[in-house]
Amino acid sequence: MVKISKGILLSLLLVSLTKAHSTPLSPESVTLAKCEGVYLYLAHLAMMNNNEGLAKNVLYRASRVVTANLFLNEKGGKVSKEVMTQIATIRRNDKKNLDANPNSTVARAGDCDTVAQPSISKARGQNKVWDGRNFDQWQTTIFQQYLDSLRIR
Repeated sequence: MVKISKGILLSLLLVSLTKAHSTPLSPESVTLAKCEGVYLYLAHLAMMNNNEGLAKNVLYRASRVVTANLFLNEKGGKVSKEVMTQIATIRRNDKKNLDANPNSTVARAGDCDTVAQPSISKARGQNKVWDGRNFDQWQTTIFQQYLDSLRIR
């Protein structure tokens, strides 16, 4: 017989309750998270083929969907850790599909351009200022961080 301390039992209970009550992302946020992953994957492929122009283009598109997702999930000046974890999990899981079908990446990026645009317009249309920056300022900052991370000028 295995003895479980009260502390461990309480911790297990809290973890299970937290997971059971976690708020799932909206379908819109799931789509944006997948599109972010598609764009970043395509940027990586472009850089592997020394195509800096394509990489810049898709990183710009990635920065727009990331900014939209953050603005749509922002509550009280913050995006919860739970939301960020869910977004990361979606991207990580979708990467497996991209690895299995790298030739579909360009087509998926095109699809993302179409399906993400309404969400981008919605987030931008909120005219929200978050941490002193509006949508376009955040998008520019995120885009520059992507360029810096791939050492693109």
